Amino acid sequence: MVGTQDYIAPEIVDQEVPTTSADLWSFGIILYMMLFNLSPFQGKSYYDTLLNIKAGRFSIPADAQVSPLAVDLLH
Repeated sequence: MVGTQDYIAPEIVDQEVPTTSADLWSFGIILYMMLFNLSPFQGKSYYDTLLNIKAGRFSIPADAQVSPLAVDLLH
């Protein structure tokens, strides 16, 4: 793969054919980054980031001041 792994949908990581859900995934990543100025799945390494993506592991920053609706949308 070439480029940043931050936006990769899980089906791309698994080398499956992407669907429109991959587009929604990327939209969620962009929304998260706009709200928190962070990448939601960032790991200590490229591999850790991919593992986080596949597991859907992310968290909302503890000091975040966003509406519950925004958090619900991200989940």
